[in-house]
Amino acid sequence: MKLPEFSVNRKVTVIMLTILTVILGIVAFTQLGFEMLPDLNYPTISIVTTYPGAASEDVEEMITKTLETSIAGVKRIKNIKSESMEGISLIMVEFVWGTNLDFAAQDLRDAIDQSLDYLPGDAKRPMVMK
Repeated sequence: MKLPEFSVNRKVTVIMLTILTVILGIVAFTQLGFEMLPDLNYPTISIVTTYPGAASEDVEEMITKTLETSIAGVKRIKNIKSESMEGISLIMVEFVWGTNLDFAAQDLRDAIDQSLDYLPGDAKRPMVMK
């Protein structure tokens, strides 16, 4: 007996097999564990320093370049990007994948502490944020 002939002669059996296949597929799909967007923590730390009333050129010369020079010696740094705006210095430090950000943030704080004497007196203390 061929499949088309079997399907025409035994309609109830084919319907029952189809329903069973759909139910098993639904059960298997609900048990399937997958994530479309896994939780990733990018190894990036930001350093924000405010210097009220200063022009962007002054912020760049007095704060951004000083801090960049001091943090350049920290290990496992992949990239450093900075932006100097009116009254604010923002430095984004990207680390190599797999770097422990707690230790990296502490290393950055230590490097920044060494250069605090070279920052202007009116500038606020740099904030290190993971």
